[in-house]
Amino acid sequence: MDTPNANNSASETIEPALTAAQWSEWRAKKSRDRAHVLQDIRDAADSAFGSPPATRPTDIGLAATALLNDCLPDEDPRKISWETIDMLQSFIQRLHREKTGSADDRATLQRLTAALESWLPPDV
Repeated sequence: MDTPNANNSASETIEPALTAAQWSEWRAKKSRDRAHVLQDIRDAADSAFGSPPATRPTDIGLAATALLNDCLPDEDPRKISWETIDMLQSFIQRLHREKTGSADDRATLQRLTAALESWLPPDV
């Protein structure tokens, strides 16, 4: 997993928190009952990183973050969505076009956008 830091370039990609198959499985379960979110997170972590539970808590945390974000209602302003990503990308393009802010600032915003994007299901 690529962790963003000061040495990462804006062009490096960050792996998604979950695979497309894991997102499909999650979506099928989510529609049935949101009361089992924590068990579903554990199941997704077991599926992704092996059972017994993964020994990589960072990966479990990333999966949990992605799934919990997905549980927020679409109208919740705290929810990260593809619309959020599009808005950030537009802002970065505007900064670049207008030559506003430093290249480091734009690269930092790009890394932040990539990190947030990694929490989202595939854009279908």
